[in-house]
Amino acid sequence: MNADADRRRHPRLDDEGVSGICGRIRPGHTVRVMNLSTGGALIETARRLVPGGVADLHLESAELRHATRVRVVRSYVIRVLPDAIVFRCAVTFERMVPWLSTVPNLEVRI
Repeated sequence: MNADADRRRHPRLDDEGVSGICGRIRPGHTVRVMNLSTGGALIETARRLVPGGVADLHLESAELRHATRVRVVRSYVIRVLPDAIVFRCAVTFERMVPWLSTVPNLEVRI
């Protein structure tokens, strides 16, 4: 198998494409969306999420909303601050994001 091969199942929004999308893990912990596809996301959060665990994720972009249960695929410490630890987590969605392709001015990159 080619080491550079992309194993992603869905095209993904990166960088500026997710700048208008915000998220929360229940019961209200803020997450920063790093990249996003209809089937999963890479997020940063101060809440510890354990690989194999599940959580409820709420995404918002302008008037568009999506809530789904997620399964944590990967989770690791990305930053240690004086008052918090920041985790970067890859999650897969139980319910796909149906409106992702309709968000104006967003370019989906594969």
